Amino acid sequence: MPENAHAALVLPDGSTRSLSSGTFRATEYTVGEEGPSAMPGDLPPNVAYTWAVELSLDEAQEAGATSVEFDRPSGQCALVDPAWDIAGLLERVRAEHLTLVGAVATHAHWDHVGGSYNGLSIEGVGKLVSLAKVPVYVHEADAAKLQRNSGLADEALRKVKDGESLSLGDSRITFLPRRGTLRAANACGPARRS
Repeated sequence: MPENAHAALVLPDGSTRSLSSGTFRATEYTVGEEGPSAMPGDLPPNVAYTWAVELSLDEAQEAGATSVEFDRPSGQCALVDPAWDIAGLLERVRAEHLTLVGAVATHAHWDHVGGSYNGLSIEGVGKLVSLAKVPVYVHEADAAKLQRNSGLADEALRKVKDGESLSLGDSRITFLPRRGTLRAANACGPARRS
């Protein structure tokens, strides 16, 4: 977290406890052939199977906290892989009094950026760009596929290379190469103070 950011554990009695550091975890449930059965709940009939991830903070679990509150010194944000419920995401950005500066596509699959799949039409980054007028940051190797899936024009994209960053106030998202099953996919590193 940036030096001027603060985090607080919200305890069951409503009190808060300041947190100066912590261990953040992202646990993906939907890995491998058993992924669909690992979904934490039933999906609505109009939603196709996708991935599910739990975000947690070890210190919050150890303290029995009901939530963790973070301040946002810059008030800037980027939406990562905004494929679903674009209007809802934009409403949340407004409700949190944030300034949306762009979207980050970790890779160009339809369930991350929108498009069509097996008869489903997913609104994705195409709708986000048309409503919010923000760019989509995507690895240069995935740009053409993102454009095919989303219908976005070249000028709507910010094609990034490995190691480039997107600044969000005092923090930045660094684009890292991701090796594995997805040839050109990238991952986003943790926000770091500039």
